[in-house]
Amino acid sequence: MVPGVIMSRDLSTFAARATSPASRAQRDRMGGDRHADRARTWDALNATAQALHEALTQLAEAADEVADSLDRVASSVEAMARDASQRAPRP
Repeated sequence: MVPGVIMSRDLSTFAARATSPASRAQRDRMGGDRHADRARTWDALNATAQALHEALTQLAEAADEVADSLDRVASSVEAMARDASQRAPRP
């Protein structure tokens, strides 16, 4: 075997590897498709983050409404308790 010279057997092995489906997929990823895939991934990630942000905003608004309602209930209970204690017969 002469160094630097590709023998026919080595060439056929190289050709078989270069045309395998895995090799084609790797070449596709290394080409423009990889950039398009990355852009689609980022778009999907941004859309997911936006949807999560909107959902958390709605959740925070609902929590504020619940807290306000609880404050009103607590005030009503205190007023009822004061009224009941004033009406209670004294010993």
